[in-house]
Amino acid sequence: MYKQSKIFLVILSTTFAGCSWLGSDDTEFSDYAQDYTRARMVNNIEIPPQVGTDNGQDLFVVPEIMPGVVGEVFGQENEVMAPMQILTLGNDVRANKEVQNASAFINESEIAVWDIVNKFIEADNLKLASKDIAEGTLETDWITHYEEAFWGADNPVSRHKYRVNVLDSERPNETRLDIEVVAAQNYIEDSGWESYVDSNRAGAEFMNQILGFMYVQNIKDSRQRVSQSALGGITVNLGIDVDGTPALVTSSDFQQTWDRVPIAMNLVQMQVDDKDRSQGLYFISRKKDNDGFFESLAFWSDDTEGSLDVPEGNYRVQILSEGPKTYIILTDPDDVPLKADVLAKNFAVLAKAFKARVSQKDGS
Repeated sequence: MYKQSKIFLVILSTTFAGCSWLGSDDTEFSDYAQDYTRARMVNNIEIPPQVGTDNGQDLFVVPEIMPGVVGEVFGQENEVMAPMQILTLGNDVRANKEVQNASAFINESEIAVWDIVNKFIEADNLKLASKDIAEGTLETDWITHYEEAFWGADNPVSRHKYRVNVLDSERPNETRLDIEVVAAQNYIEDSGWESYVDSNRAGAEFMNQILGFMYVQNIKDSRQRVSQSALGGITVNLGIDVDGTPALVTSSDFQQTWDRVPIAMNLVQMQVDDKDRSQGLYFISRKKDNDGFFESLAFWSDDTEGSLDVPEGNYRVQILSEGPKTYIILTDPDDVPLKADVLAKNFAVLAKAFKARVSQKDGS
């Protein structure tokens, strides 16, 4: 046993000695790229008198720094990387090249883009410094980028604060997304965080992360639409109709949507009182303790059954079909379409209800 322990200690000491060698200054892993910044002026070569006269002269004279001027290493600050390009994935995104900061036009409504941005922030657990829903603007806290370390903890490299703006576009059914780098810092091992002026690279990279997230979400939504078509459910998204009215938007046709509305309304505890198919209208109401018949038929999730967060009263559901899209517009007791923020607040419950599966036997 003693012999085995002795062998283990020898191997262990050899291993750590090898690790220290990897970080020494005389190995192939050493980085000498910035050694010139620590170079110092040395004395001229002294030539003995018997050798002859010194005919040497400085061909490339480096002028001395004037008194009072702080010398900085320009080479370390110089941007040597290629500019970051905006990823225009699919046909739904086009880059906006008329502004300095990262900007893109997205073929979605402002509500849908705002929803994607917030889902991205939530999925990456990013902290926000401020958020203004009315202005469509949010600002992040510091987001730190790390370099993966071969041994031990990852090393911080840089960190940034971003301002995200969701703006209207001149083209219909299109939204402009702007990313601005509010603050940028690099981590210097000897002195810590130091501010620098970003060349728009960090902003473009953050934009691409959001667009990539949106692209993946669109693929997931497409797959869900295919799977839900066989189960009776339909997928709805936040959007606006051709007149700019906030609405739920689906790729299902008028008939599928018409058949699905009463089921969804019952599931969110809204009672269907009447309907007019020729006008694409359902007349619904919100009353105390509305119990939907279809709630017991749905394969609901483990979450608490949802209901719409709206006041009591009579409402209407308007179904409009325009080209490949169908719009579902909800109006309040005053016959005014629900505002975008009210629709967004209730979107999770509505989307779940429209997707909920009802068996063919129970639904007949």
